[in-house]
Amino acid sequence: MVHDAVDTIQQHPELYKDRYEHLLVDEFQDIGKGKLELIQGLTGKNAAQLFAVGDDWQSIYSFQGAVIDYFTDFRTYFGDPVRTELTANFRSPPTPIEAGNDLIENNSNQLDKTVQPTLDRDHTPRVHVLRGYQFYDYVRRVRRYAVNLVSEYIASGADPSDIMVLCRYDDAVPYLSEIKDGLQSQHIPYTGKSDQYRGPNGSNDDGVSVYSLYQAKGREAKHVILVHAAEGPYGFPSDRRERELLAPVKPLEIGGLEEERRAFYVAITRTKHTLGFLTRAEKQSQFLDEIDEYTDTIDAGQVEPLDDVGERMTVIAEVDQLLDPWTKQHQRGILADRYGGSARFVSWSNTDPPTLEADEWYRLTNLKVGEFNDEKELTWTADSTAQQLSTAPSITENSR
Repeated sequence: MVHDAVDTIQQHPELYKDRYEHLLVDEFQDIGKGKLELIQGLTGKNAAQLFAVGDDWQSIYSFQGAVIDYFTDFRTYFGDPVRTELTANFRSPPTPIEAGNDLIENNSNQLDKTVQPTLDRDHTPRVHVLRGYQFYDYVRRVRRYAVNLVSEYIASGADPSDIMVLCRYDDAVPYLSEIKDGLQSQHIPYTGKSDQYRGPNGSNDDGVSVYSLYQAKGREAKHVILVHAAEGPYGFPSDRRERELLAPVKPLEIGGLEEERRAFYVAITRTKHTLGFLTRAEKQSQFLDEIDEYTDTIDAGQVEPLDDVGERMTVIAEVDQLLDPWTKQHQRGILADRYGGSARFVSWSNTDPPTLEADEWYRLTNLKVGEFNDEKELTWTADSTAQQLSTAPSITENSR
């Protein structure tokens, strides 16, 4: 349709050049070659005045033909403009905004500006590091952790519609599908790209938004959770474009690392209050490294999966069972984390260990991964420490 319009205007320019006084184009950073030619055909000397609105920092549609240069190098295509900067952000707290500024500073193709916060309420984004060496093991951790975050926000007074769970792509299977299943198992309503669950009572109210960042563009939420902020497929930066069928015929400037960074920026700036990242241990996104000074890292403290034999671990767990100790043992039993994981533990009398109480929560540091009868277990050592917790610790801040 766009190409037909361009052909018509080029064949009969005299019919269209003076038809309009003004042409307003929103989301200008997303236009491609066809729309560029259409706009040029309707504007210029003795034609409509062009009013272009956009944000080059949010240009993420090169796969649809968008060319960021049409915005960042505007004068080449339309002449010298009168430029007005709209840099006040009325949505997000100061720290996420400052993180976004520093993130985009790493890009070379951008219009220089500094986004300014207007809110007094601040929040430090939290990076939740999840272990899981096998792919589906890690995916299950993402599901449990994300659903726990959502549940804690709701328990703190948030409505499900106040919460947004984001992933890199629409078809980020199994992450989004697993999270939707997890929400449904807890009777938490959600709304996805093409599906929804209204809860056990069939409520007409919106639920948790579970989207790719492309569906989230233009949206906002009080609490934003970005899952799989890690390297590789479905993550940040993603290597999917390297494997697409069109990759061999795409110009090198399309997409690339700078657009991946802009996509991450879009995700960051959806939040109105809190922002959490779920990442994979040893595969953390380089973009998280680039905003490290603006985030707090939260060790998930998960029990399962255990590290390699001989490694040291810190876990946050409940003493799920206490079993009769064997000779020279002080205690043995089962530890369970808040994500459904469990593991055996043992302490030996010669290491002067504390006595753990059943059904109590502890933060246990410097436990050594051992092995007995081909099954891994956590072992107390002389260097280990135990801190008893009053209750299962929250993985969110106060979300009110």
